[in-house]
Amino acid sequence: MYSLQYSQIEYSTGYSPSTRTYGGAYSFSTSQVVPQHYHIDPVSVLTFSKDESVHFEPDSFLNPLRPETETVHDESVIMDYVREAFQAVFNSPFPSNIQLTVCSDAHFKSEHAKTGSVWSDGIVGFSLNTQGKGINKIFVRQDKLDRVLLTIGHEIGHVLTPSLVDGRDEEAKAYSFSLAWMDVIRERNIAGIADCLLPRPAVNGLHDVAFDFTMKLLNQGKKAMDVFKDIVYGVVTFGGFYG
Repeated sequence: MYSLQYSQIEYSTGYSPSTRTYGGAYSFSTSQVVPQHYHIDPVSVLTFSKDESVHFEPDSFLNPLRPETETVHDESVIMDYVREAFQAVFNSPFPSNIQLTVCSDAHFKSEHAKTGSVWSDGIVGFSLNTQGKGINKIFVRQDKLDRVLLTIGHEIGHVLTPSLVDGRDEEAKAYSFSLAWMDVIRERNIAGIADCLLPRPAVNGLHDVAFDFTMKLLNQGKKAMDVFKDIVYGVVTFGGFYG
């Protein structure tokens, strides 16, 4: 069973990031020094891509004929759903070192401007990964409930662990977690949006190499959380997979 307790993550499957082999149960604290294949900065801004023309698009995972859900204006409306989904994935409470904010378009754009990243009207969420040295922040635009919950899942995938050197691996990491996130939402009908989600994510309109990489691993029979762990610990990398 996966578990996450605040700043400490424990995986019972026992991946060892120092040797990249399987061993006994392994745990690490985000405050510890992490392996060299992680990129360490005091603060790292992670949007869907350094190329802002490509970004996470929740509609690609949603049924176009789905019923309309309510609009979420602030995070208080959905935190119970977020906690429920996180608990279902990790069997542990939502971590205290992740701060979630759902904000108006103006507030969202203002916060994004502080990152120095290129702005695009298509951006629906971004995150600040403190690499285990503070509070990780997630910002999501006000939107329909189903779209907001899927965006949050993607951004949580970015900040659960330190960001990876290769941006393609980092995006694949976030995608693999978001797929596991969607699985538990669908299985438990969290927020009543199970019927809004597609049985398998659509790929039309998401021509991103990280997503393609993740889907290739899933098509090999891996589960989404196994793909997430493999990418986090460097068991698989984009360069190694395609090299």
